[in-house]
Amino acid sequence: MKQVPRQFFEGLSNFILAKGYARGVVDKTLFIRKYENDVILVQVCVNDIIFGSNNNTLCEEFVAAM
Repeated sequence: MKQVPRQFFEGLSNFILAKGYARGVVDKTLFIRKYENDVILVQVCVNDIIFGSNNNTLCEEFVAAM
């Protein structure tokens, strides 16, 4: 049972990375995707996913993908 959170995070990370996001250099739970002048940030904290962007369309696309 101790491996379940790690396996969940690994599966979620692989999914997010497959969508074109890059993993943060310092914080491995931060994912970044840039579009021209726009950016979306996704932070995975335990069992929460926090995301934000300067473009609402990117947030809507992230929600649809999840």
